[in-house]
Amino acid sequence: MAGRKSRRYWLVLILSVVLFLVLIPLGATVYVDLATNTMMFDAQSAPKQRVALVLGTSRRTTKREMNGYYAERMRTAAELYASGKVQYLLVSGDNGTLEYNEPDSMRRDLVAMGVPPHRIATDFAGFDTYDSMIRAHKVWGVDSLIVVSQDFQARRAVYIASFNNIHAVGVAARDPHQNPFAMTRLREVFARLKMLADVHVLHSEPRFLGPHESFPADTTINSPDSTLPSTQTL
Repeated sequence: MAGRKSRRYWLVLILSVVLFLVLIPLGATVYVDLATNTMMFDAQSAPKQRVALVLGTSRRTTKREMNGYYAERMRTAAELYASGKVQYLLVSGDNGTLEYNEPDSMRRDLVAMGVPPHRIATDFAGFDTYDSMIRAHKVWGVDSLIVVSQDFQARRAVYIASFNNIHAVGVAARDPHQNPFAMTRLREVFARLKMLADVHVLHSEPRFLGPHESFPADTTINSPDSTLPSTQTL
């Protein structure tokens, strides 16, 4: 009888721990979605802002193929500029090694898609979403912006903004589902848990801040051709 009670105790304990580990991440995901529902737009309905922050990712997949997530972000960012929704694109990403430089790749491709070089600013220390958002505010002096990424990351970014004196809305680039959907969403669960800890518990700072950065001098905006090349040209 004692052995049976002991087994039941451990079974209940294990099930409780498993339930806790499932409910907490699920709750965090649902909470962030609900908190950001009114902050998400498409490229056509987004309000005008001076700056769009384009979040970086690798240009190529591990198989050396074009990364669909990257291509759709560039297309959306170029569309926002071409339609006059924004005046500047701040491209922010990882520049961790000499061989890997997300902002330079983004800048080159956006120029190829018709965005004038003097309308693109590069932030080389956007090592993650949190760093990119805080640096946009503290280093680049931006307190109101559009975030360009896929829906799941853009929601994380605007949530971070809402607790750091930044007025931000998200514009969701198309999600190509290039990677297995379940794996992408699993990574996002843990990313949201880390983000909530950074915002509400750790009050984290970016790995690098550095001196204040300035955007290129404002000039008269000539409306560019709104016809964008296909992502295959990237």
